[in-house]
Amino acid sequence: MKRIKRFILKHGHVIAALAIAAATESASKACWFWFNQPKVPEGMKKFVKDA
Repeated sequence: MKRIKRFILKHGHVIAALAIAAATESASKACWFWFNQPKVPEGMKKFVKDA
């Protein structure tokens, strides 16, 4: 248990940076999927006032 705690204290910033990078990458892919639609879906038109 001491070794794990020592490892986390020594390398915690690297683990946190990797977690942030993974979260950012997955969010970017989801946003790309959402915003890269060639046309507006029919169900979305009722939410847009100018459509």
